Amino acid sequence: MDYIAGDVLCKIFRFLSPRERHAAVLVCRLWRDYALADTFSLVLELSPKVHRALLRIDRDYGHQGLEEPIISTDCTMLELAAYENVGRVSGHLAPLSVMGVEARASDNLEISLSIEKLDGGAERALCLVEVRAGVLKTLDLSRSMIAKVPLGNHALGISLQCRSLTALSLAGSRKLAFAQIPASLEALSLTNCPELSKLSVVSARAPVEGRLAQPAFTPTYINLGGCRRLSPASFEQVFCTSSPCNAAGRIDLSGVLQLDLSWLHQLSSDLLWRVVRRCSSLKSLAMRGVADNHIVSTLAEATTLEAVDLAFSAAICGSEVTKLMDENITIVRCNLRGCKTISRDVYNAIAQQAYHRLNSSQIQLPSPFYYLTKRLKGEK
Repeated sequence: MDYIAGDVLCKIFRFLSPRERHAAVLVCRLWRDYALADTFSLVLELSPKVHRALLRIDRDYGHQGLEEPIISTDCTMLELAAYENVGRVSGHLAPLSVMGVEARASDNLEISLSIEKLDGGAERALCLVEVRAGVLKTLDLSRSMIAKVPLGNHALGISLQCRSLTALSLAGSRKLAFAQIPASLEALSLTNCPELSKLSVVSARAPVEGRLAQPAFTPTYINLGGCRRLSPASFEQVFCTSSPCNAAGRIDLSGVLQLDLSWLHQLSSDLLWRVVRRCSSLKSLAMRGVADNHIVSTLAEATTLEAVDLAFSAAICGSEVTKLMDENITIVRCNLRGCKTISRDVYNAIAQQAYHRLNSSQIQLPSPFYYLTKRLKGEK
């Protein structure tokens, strides 16, 4: 067993039964009390050998018969790692609801979920990972093993019943086929999820008798770049291109500052145009491979736009891009890389024009992941 100063790490390797779960958390509470740590980190993984050691430690210290364990209020990070022999219900992965421990802790609780291996049965079923945490604010799975989970040709889905979640990153999840997310998001990154075809939104708050349902939350950052299989019906339903933006389960685009819709080849030009038109506060837009002249002409009216990425778009012409730069003086960066319909002279002229504007305006353009990174760090 490893002891780390400041944090208490309990490593358990399997999805625990209620009895095992209870015993393990009792030991973790004991370790936390002895460590006197300001923060408490719990990583749940279990092997038979480690489990026996946990029970032995629990027995030696005599902490038996306590009430149902609850994570202490000093808990700021809870890491869940599910490895081999993950429990399943009706062919699905059993809900990873903090391993059965109710998280009624700090308002800034963060969960890092990683999945490395699934048993053979999971590869024969459509797998669903479900995360429930009422106080969860940020969730970043982009660097976890969920992005590389070995499911062969089968799909992986995720359901996030976290009504306080404001930042979510599932970037690079190659087998993710569908995602159900809360409508409370401020930052969403699903970039480079090539199998993602269905995206749905859970209402941020259920309607109460005599009260109206909470309107859709207004995000500041949305990155769907590289989701080449995202279906038009799912996209239109989530981004409310044909319904009121304050409808439950929809995302209001009026406050979006950064938007990436690159390589969404399943979506029509008209659908993309309707989404862009609703982003009245847009500062940065990326539409690699999917932009056309109709969309470019609309951007001339976007008075807040500072950066636009039209790289590898074959349906735009030099005259429309030149007109955009002349009419919208707020644009200080315009990427036309790989646009075969743009001549070298037009490309160089626009690049020089944007360069001079950037130098004279002294605008500091944020990185593509600025808003998401800021939110994941807990900054306002």
